[in-house]
Amino acid sequence: MKRVLFFLTLACSASSWAQLITNGGFEAGNLTGWATGGTNRVGVIAATGVTPNIAPYEGTYFAVLSTGPGSTGGALTSLDGYGGSNEDDLATLSTSFTVTTAPVSLSFAFAFLTSEQNWGPQYDDLFDVTLRREATPASTGFPLVRGSVLKPVTGNSPWSDFGPYDGVSYTFTSGGPITNTVVDDGRTAWTKVCVTVDLPGTYTLQFRVADQGDAFYDSALLVDAVEVPSTCALASSQLTSTSGAVTEWKGGSLQYTPVDSREPALADSPPVMAFVSSGNITGDNPGAQEQIFVHDGLSYQRLTSATSGSFSHPALTANGRFVAFASTANLTGQNADGNWEIFRVDRQTLATTQITNTSPPCENRAPSIAGDAAGDVIAFTTTCSLPGFANPDGNVELVAWDGASFAGTSTSGCQNYAPAVARQQSRYVAFISTCNLSGTNADGNPEVFRRDRQTNSFLQITNTADPVAQDVPSIASSGSAVLFASNGNFAGSNADGSYELFKWQSPATITQVSNEPNTVAYISGKLDDAGVWAVGERLDFTTFSFETRVFYMSSLGNGNPVFSATDPLLPTIAAGANIRRIALQSQSNLTGGNPDGNVEVFEVTTSGAYRRILCAQPDTAIPDNNVNGVTDTIASALTGTVADLDLWVQITHTRVSDLQVQLTSPAGTTVLLVDRPGLPGAGCNGDNVDAVLDDEATQPAETQCLNLPALSGYLVPNNPLSSFDGQNASGNWTLRVSDQAKKENGTLQRWCLAFQLN
Repeated sequence: MKRVLFFLTLACSASSWAQLITNGGFEAGNLTGWATGGTNRVGVIAATGVTPNIAPYEGTYFAVLSTGPGSTGGALTSLDGYGGSNEDDLATLSTSFTVTTAPVSLSFAFAFLTSEQNWGPQYDDLFDVTLRREATPASTGFPLVRGSVLKPVTGNSPWSDFGPYDGVSYTFTSGGPITNTVVDDGRTAWTKVCVTVDLPGTYTLQFRVADQGDAFYDSALLVDAVEVPSTCALASSQLTSTSGAVTEWKGGSLQYTPVDSREPALADSPPVMAFVSSGNITGDNPGAQEQIFVHDGLSYQRLTSATSGSFSHPALTANGRFVAFASTANLTGQNADGNWEIFRVDRQTLATTQITNTSPPCENRAPSIAGDAAGDVIAFTTTCSLPGFANPDGNVELVAWDGASFAGTSTSGCQNYAPAVARQQSRYVAFISTCNLSGTNADGNPEVFRRDRQTNSFLQITNTADPVAQDVPSIASSGSAVLFASNGNFAGSNADGSYELFKWQSPATITQVSNEPNTVAYISGKLDDAGVWAVGERLDFTTFSFETRVFYMSSLGNGNPVFSATDPLLPTIAAGANIRRIALQSQSNLTGGNPDGNVEVFEVTTSGAYRRILCAQPDTAIPDNNVNGVTDTIASALTGTVADLDLWVQITHTRVSDLQVQLTSPAGTTVLLVDRPGLPGAGCNGDNVDAVLDDEATQPAETQCLNLPALSGYLVPNNPLSSFDGQNASGNWTLRVSDQAKKENGTLQRWCLAFQLN
């Protein structure tokens, strides 16, 4: 699970928790209350301890773990499992605290710096944050965060890429053992993480950073604001502040250009936002020309240098590196005719690529970009013919660019629109079509479809008749869930025909998410990448007001109100680095900073629930060649139903292709999560398992083998953990690990369940 949700109101008094973490903000100016390990290259600095200065997340000081300067020595180790023991210069920082009354909230802030961005994947430096309960049974280092260098080429680390970086070279000038560490490629923004500690006991929180493949080019991990209780409820904020308009004499007449900021798009990790603005946000756009800007949690950056033209539909990859958008500007010298074209900017190199090159009157609009490392899967609509893609009648077609070629629908007399590409599993694109793409839409009604880019096949998700209509689909990163607006009665609870939000779950389940009277209509909705939360915008016809609401995906209801306004808000939602973020636009004075009524961009988080982690450490031998294997049980006292569930498991075994891993819920549902991995058949001869099984991961457990452990990182299970969604979390959860072949042996060491609850 690569996400943790929002602030949870707790029953215990804050004063009883205040001393759980000693010197959590490092405001003593030293490491009192903390222990270092590995190379011990850990120091505490103020903003002036690094050049250029870096402001703490809060207060005056923060801690720095460094893999430098240069080669610091120490034994080689293996953090991510890839390439054997090839991690060097490992530095650790840890603290312990005791919880007497649970649950309590734990939060911390971190940022990552590196010099390895432009080197090969074998030099992919790493960091992680783990939480260990010192008890029996125990969790040994549940991975709260795992990250690796975001590279310009596809990498091999099973840990998620974490970036982008600001491109500034930093030198640490104080901090004792970290002094003279240099990181050339820059840093990320500060990211805050929040978790819930559900059981009393003594816990150890540990931060680690290490070089991979070499000991010379350094990375560093910044840590600040480690707190119990956490202060995870982030305040709503207005991210842009523009005003007025620009009036110019052009072409023999006065031209009035209003200044505004609009159409925000969010990355997941770090917290990057892209948007369109005509404001002078960075001090170099005084003429009210529309541009694409980004905000990375630290500062604003103008990505385009247009002198004329319009912009729309910015879209970000999950890691925030690539921004796609539509524009009439001549950004690369190839759009002198001012046609609507699709562009992409690489925030690391600031290179602008013009994806389409067409001529009026046809247009290319509404891009949606996948989260792959190269940023080379972009879906959009077009009325043009493109290289290798013929559209002689100028119909509105859905097209996807894969970095080299174009492919999509080929229809006539109908429309395809509102594309949404799955950001991790980019083979799937959800969209609306009035065409008969799969043979079951002969009446030409607006239906939800999902295109499989691998097979160029179309799955019709809805099948309705006029006056029922569908709109604004949003797809989860796995491609297995789609949110859409409709006035249909799919689940038997929308007899009044109001426009509601619905969720389709593969293979064929449609559930109703919102439930409003027929005087209210949902006009937009966005599903987060995990497919667990959604944000929707409702229009109340009795008051003509717009309202943004947030939803859990497995319970029918009216959602949690966020903002109300008199103008459309166009909200979007992101998973963030373990915290949910919502962005929207409005001309209303939502937070008190917009009295002039300009259209501005806002960001907000809302109340919700953290993931809840329950662990066991059986350290039990797995019987060889025994289909019954070994079982272990976690007794859960959690209340609520499962909205999302991940499993972390550690197994020592000398041939993982012998292994099956099954999980059984208190309701009796059994899911086979690992089934003798390796292709073909049970072909993986590798050793050991240290993996988080997560439906929202990108790599399947079945095909992983070359690492050590053979199964490591975040992996997609053989069968979905979403099979447990909606079931009660309370009761006995049973893990069964069995060895299905002769000769090799192993041990079930420890396992954890990470719940997100309704």
